[in-house]
Parts: sequence; C-alpha cells; structure tokens
Amino acid sequence: MTARTSAIHRLANGPFSRNPAASIALILVLFGLAGAIAPTCYAVAAQLSA
Repeated sequence: MTARTSAIHRLANGPFSRNPAASIALILVLFGLAGAIAPTCYAVAAQLSA
C-alpha cells in the first residue's frame, strides 16, 4: 500500500521546483493580488463595523 502524497510534497517536487523563476514570479503575483485585495477588505470591514 502506498502512502498518499500531500499537496505540499507535490508542490515541492512539481514544475516550480524545476523552474525557480516561475515560482518567484508566482509568489510576487500572489502577494500583489493580496496587496490589491486587502484595502478593499479593510474598507468593507470598516463600513460594516460603523
């Protein structure tokens, strides 16, 4: 019986491990999206609490 491979293990050994530039670009895009979404979430939370 083989053990199931976790998602983290699959990501660590997937295409991004063979192409570090792509993984860095993906991380930057994700942080950019988070930075773009965060002020909107903060504004909505401020309006809901008012």
